[in-house]
This record gives sequence, structure tokens and C-alpha cells, in this order.
Amino acid sequence: MATRSSTFGSDEGSLSRKLFGDPVLFVCFGLLISAGLMAIYSVDYSRHLGIFSKQMMFLIMGLVPFTILWRTNPEVWRRIAPVLYVSNIAILLMVSFVGKSSKGAGRWIEVGSFQFQPSELTKLFIIITLASFFANRQAEIKLPRTFALSFLHVLPSVILIYKQPHLGATIGILAIWLLMSILAEVPWKYLAVVLVMLGSVGVVLKYKPEWLLEPYQLGRFSSDQYQVNEAKKAFGLGGLTGSGFLKGEQKKLGFIPEQHNDFIFSVVGEEGGLVACTFILGLFGTVFLRIWWSIVKANSMYLRLIAGGVLTILAYHTVVNLGMNLQLLPVVGIWLPFMSYGGTALWFCLSVAGLAMAVSRENEQMAF
Repeated sequence: MATRSSTFGSDEGSLSRKLFGDPVLFVCFGLLISAGLMAIYSVDYSRHLGIFSKQMMFLIMGLVPFTILWRTNPEVWRRIAPVLYVSNIAILLMVSFVGKSSKGAGRWIEVGSFQFQPSELTKLFIIITLASFFANRQAEIKLPRTFALSFLHVLPSVILIYKQPHLGATIGILAIWLLMSILAEVPWKYLAVVLVMLGSVGVVLKYKPEWLLEPYQLGRFSSDQYQVNEAKKAFGLGGLTGSGFLKGEQKKLGFIPEQHNDFIFSVVGEEGGLVACTFILGLFGTVFLRIWWSIVKANSMYLRLIAGGVLTILAYHTVVNLGMNLQLLPVVGIWLPFMSYGGTALWFCLSVAGLAMAVSRENEQMAF
């Protein structure tokens, strides 16, 4: 009887994964969103910014794209990839004409009372359309023409986002392209040229940043250093177990202006300490491992590249944001996935979470 029960439970679990996707991934997404909501509530509790209710509304709205992308076979998006590509370029061009400027950058389009940041939608569309591009050219992957065309595929988006200007998103798009090219098995001799070029850009940013950055971006380095130093103090005050939920003094006194956004992790560090930070890092690590497993299990290049694109952009945002918070990387305006305040960022995260869940579900169905 015990053996029969065990077998039934295993079959039931396999059926659940076949219908819904990876349950571990689903739980981790939910816990990260919950942790972000707790941190945002704590900031709102102390500083009365009115952001928690807005974030809850953003979450409820974001469940729509999450559910659509989760429950839809990713092959549907492959069939309409040309439409998505043209739509993406059209929306980015709109920013140049009707975009709203803030802090020296014109990145937003106003839709009623909401501000929408098209560069986040671009990341989603690039993942889908670039995966479709490579999957439709599997027999030509080794050709230099295919590699060149793949770069031309993302180049318009890179130029339009860089001109906004948004350096963080520009690098994110290039990271998606590079890692998806690797997963598509583009020859390394082509990729080596790109890596050298990107390395050169990094050297320029370090020693001659004025060649690539706008004056307001250069000014941010000195002003943002203040936020980085205050975030570092918050982590120090948190110690092992933190000051307690709602009790962070750095947060309460408003020493970090963007604590609900780019520096949300400092709230976790101050109020939850090393224990809470380790838990959050464990959740992100689990998400990355589960998506990587989807890449390994994928039975088609298209699904493998979709999962690879999702992993790349989530890992990019996480590593850069945490690097900013911990004074390891310069501040480039990168939010922390699922946790930072902001409607467009949360909608994007929920969208790619839905894609990741859909890929895991399709992998299970193909295995049956």
C-alpha cells in the first residue's frame, strides 16, 4: 500500500507540473514579491509616500500579463514575433516625440494617470523576437551573416534606449543579445570580437566617461555616492538579525531618497539583517537555478532561448542592483526584480515570470 501511495503521489506531482509548470519557481516568485511588498510598506509606514497602495494596484494589474504569458504556449508569440518587433520600435520612437522627462532623461510615456517606461517592454519583446530569430535560422547559426543580422535585430532598440538616455537598460539589452547568442551556439570567434568591444566601452566609462555619458549622468555619480554610503550604513546597523520590521532608523529619517526603488535591499538589510538578506539571496539563487534547469531540459532551441533571455535579464538586474547597494558597482538606475517599487518594472517581472513558468510547463509536456 505504501508503494502504491508513493507512486500515485509522484504521478500527481508530474501531472501538476505538466499543467502548471515548476511549483518551486512559482513559490519563489511569490515570496520575492511578498518580501518587496513588506519592504515598501515599511518605507511607506515611516515616510507616508502613498506608495504601498499603488504597488498593490500595480501587482493586481500585473497578474493579467503574468497569467496570459503563463497559460499561453510560447509558440504563439513566435508566430507573431514580427508584429511584436515592429510594435516595439514604434513605441520606442514615441518616446522621442511624446515622452515625459524626469531627472534629465526622457524615458516615460504617460497613459492617463500612469507613467509607462517602454524600455522595460523592449526587454520582453527582444527576448521573444530574438529567440524566434535564432530558432528560425538553426541551419545558418554558424554563418557570419546570421551573427551580423542578430546584432542588427537589437541595434535599433539599443540606439533608441541609449538616446533617452538609459545606460542601464542599454547594457541589459546587449546582455540579452550576447547570452542568447551563446545559447544559440554562435561561434566564439564572432563573440570574442563583441567581448573586446564591450571591454573597451568599460574602459572608456571608467577613465573617460564624458565621452559616452550625458552631463546629468556624470553628475549622478557624485550625488548617488551619498545614497550608496547611506545604504552601507543601513546594512551595518542591521547586523545579524536586523532592527525589526518597521523599525529602521535610516529608512525612517529618509537618508536614502530612492530607498523604495533602487535601494530597496537596504531596507531588508537594516530591518532584517544578515538573516533576511541571506534568505532573499537564496530565493534569487533558487530562481536562477530553476530557470537554468529549464534551459538544460528544453527540447527546442526556441524554448531554450526564451528561458535563457529571462535568466539573463533577471540575473543582470539582480547582480547590478545588489552591486550598487553593496558599493561594488556604480549606480546606474537598475531596480531589484520583484521587489523595487514601480509599475512598469513589476509588470515586466511578472511577464517574464509567466514566460519562465510557461517554458517549464512545455518542457514537462514534451517529456510525457
